[in-house]
Amino acid sequence: GRAAEQARAVEQLLQNGVNILLIQPVDPDKLKSTLDAATGQKTVIVALEREIAHPSVTSLVDFDQEMSGKLAADYLRT
Repeated sequence: GRAAEQARAVEQLLQNGVNILLIQPVDPDKLKSTLDAATGQKTVIVALEREIAHPSVTSLVDFDQEMSGKLAADYLRT
């Protein structure tokens, strides 16, 4: 499935030596072992839009979709 594909893609990035991982998880629970490997490599992990319950995730970047839509509509009106 998509979660397994995402885990494989992240594993490939780790093999290539990435220093930071920005990830919007398909299924956060399926990433535990992959994120454990990232932790072992001292890779900085940032979750995008969905929380990941893993001790090495340093932060969550999220946004207000309703506000984003309003701002886009306001911009298009001008």
